[in-house]
Amino acid sequence: MWLVKTDPDEYSWSDFYQDGSTVWDGVKNYQAIGYLKEMKLMDEVLIYHSFDKYIAGLAVVEKEFYILDGQVVVDLRAVREFPSKVSLHQIKQLPSLSTLFLVRQSRLSVGPVNHEQREILFRMIEQGQ
Repeated sequence: MWLVKTDPDEYSWSDFYQDGSTVWDGVKNYQAIGYLKEMKLMDEVLIYHSFDKYIAGLAVVEKEFYILDGQVVVDLRAVREFPSKVSLHQIKQLPSLSTLFLVRQSRLSVGPVNHEQREILFRMIEQGQ
């Protein structure tokens, strides 16, 4: 599983969900580009609003990385909006999520979410915490 950040003023979850799918572009950091290249077809992707600091919804990789206008990009398809938003503040309260890249490398716009972290985050979402 992956997590990608978006600035809701530029392209919000609502915009993405309404569009249905999108080319995920604009990633400039070398490490984040490397993560885009690792994404596989149908991998789950959490969409995080960087300004509001919460996880807004779930997408999947619809097309693995390719080059578009000189940039490494992937195509993502919106799957579902989460009924409750898990905030960065909530995430930071759990020691079990202290290794999540969102906490450790906060400036990175794309990063992995391991199985244990996924389970914790989904539990938080489902419980409305």
